[in-house]
Amino acid sequence: MSTSGKFLRLYLTVLVFCIVAGCYTSQHRPVMFRAGSDVKCPDWSVPVEVDGRYYCIDRSFFEDEDDY
Repeated sequence: MSTSGKFLRLYLTVLVFCIVAGCYTSQHRPVMFRAGSDVKCPDWSVPVEVDGRYYCIDRSFFEDEDDY
């Protein structure tokens, strides 16, 4: 397996662990989770496509932290 393949596999493993374990923001909501093919995300999130897969990302993830 190439170096980039190993990195991609590690990234996906960490991503899946994060999703399963429930990565939380300060509001205690999941930052990211896999959405279905119809991409229906809750109001607090936005759909984002990554390599043909859709994920719901918490809107606060995109907020500018310089406002604090």
